[in-house]
Amino acid sequence: MATTFTENGGAVNGSNKEYTFSFPYLKTEDIYVALNGTTQATTKYTVSTSPTKITFNNTSVDSTVQESDGAPKTGVTVRVYRDTDVDAAKAVYASGSSVRAVDLNDNQDQCLYALQEEQTIVNNLVSTTWRGLMSSQDKVKLDAIESGATAD
Repeated sequence: MATTFTENGGAVNGSNKEYTFSFPYLKTEDIYVALNGTTQATTKYTVSTSPTKITFNNTSVDSTVQESDGAPKTGVTVRVYRDTDVDAAKAVYASGSSVRAVDLNDNQDQCLYALQEEQTIVNNLVSTTWRGLMSSQDKVKLDAIESGATAD
C-alpha cells in the first residue's frame, strides 16, 4: 500500500519545529498537518520542497499542543499527510492542441494519489473498527489481502 502520511516525522521533544516526509504530492497545498488528530490551519506551518518537510511557525499557537514558538510539545502526535485536491483536473486539454506527456502523467498521478488516500482511510477503518466484528474466516482473508497474498 502506498504511503500517504508520515507520523512523528521527527523527534517530538518540544523544540523541534521541522518534520520531514517522503511521499509524493502534486502541490504544496495538498500537504496538511495534524497535531493529536486535529488538522492545523495551513498558516501555522510552511511546506518546503527540497528537502520535503514542514516547518511550524508561531502563528496562532495552540498552547495545549504547541510551545510558544510553534514547536509541538513533547508527547504530541504529529502527522503530516496528503489530501489531493480533485475538484478540478490538474491539466485540461483543448481541442486541436497537443497532448503533452507531463499533463497526462499529472492527471494520472492526481487520480492515483486520491485513490491511495481513500484506500488508506478504508484500510484504517477495516483494521480498527470492523476487524472486531468480523468472523475468524474473514479476518484470515483480510490478513492475506493486507499482506499481498491471495485469499481463497
